[in-house]
Amino acid sequence: MFATHSRITNFTRGIADDVSSRVYLLAFAILFIAGHGLAGAIEPPSEANGPKDTTTPESPLAGAARLVKAYPEFLARMNGSNVLVWKDGTETAYDDGIPKADYQDVLDRASLKDQMSVEYPAGWPFVAPSKDFDPGRIRNGPFFLKMYGNSEAEVRKRLQAVQWATTSQKEGAVLFSSVNGAAAALERVGAEIAKLSPDARAYVANPIGTFSWRTIEGTRRLSPHSFGIAMDFQLPKGLTHYWKWESKESSQSGTYPAAVLEDQRLGQVVQAFEKHGFIWGGKWSHYDTMHFEFRPELFVREGRTNTE
Repeated sequence: MFATHSRITNFTRGIADDVSSRVYLLAFAILFIAGHGLAGAIEPPSEANGPKDTTTPESPLAGAARLVKAYPEFLARMNGSNVLVWKDGTETAYDDGIPKADYQDVLDRASLKDQMSVEYPAGWPFVAPSKDFDPGRIRNGPFFLKMYGNSEAEVRKRLQAVQWATTSQKEGAVLFSSVNGAAAALERVGAEIAKLSPDARAYVANPIGTFSWRTIEGTRRLSPHSFGIAMDFQLPKGLTHYWKWESKESSQSGTYPAAVLEDQRLGQVVQAFEKHGFIWGGKWSHYDTMHFEFRPELFVREGRTNTE
């Protein structure tokens, strides 16, 4: 009798254990499926689901890494996510952490993060820039002083004569910085321009300024011409525009000169400069259509520069 009772008890326990196991597995399956469904519901959209927002500033590491890649003559590496280490051992904060009151304050006290915060739209055609869209116009002054020279005399010692075709079809020499390969880049631009039609070449046959140690009009900020990395041209009639000449307020740009968007020869010239690391001031809302400036950090993409 006791043996029979024991067999019945064991059989009952086996059924109970089996039922418990099934219930446990069923509950686990429900939780697993629900969890995956929830994860899918809150997963952020990928780039494949929509265009990348190019107005959003890059992460500190991304922008700083582009600086290191663009200026290997001077910059060694990043130390953490906010410190740039120069090859001479000095360090510079990428983000200075100083709040800026307005756009003018950003221009006057730009950090390196501010300098890298607006993506330059290389290529042609392009659309008229929106208000205060000035890629490359935001500059951290101490950064350029450290590389190109902190006085007129120091910058002059590093200038190089670059041959440039003028309207007379003769070669004329312009002075440009040899630092960071800027002069060599300008020579490559000249070779690109020489391949264009005579009409297109004429657009940049009248250089009206390269090196000039001076501040930007109405500011205390040094012009990029002070470092020997900018070049201005007298463009054909109707294409030479500077926002301060056409603005009623000192800090507000005038109406963007839309005619420049339609000039294909100008587009060919702009692309020749951009190919070798030069930005064009005509892509700024505070436009300066005469102005080309060597800024290779604004062309670094995915670990390589546009000149490689």
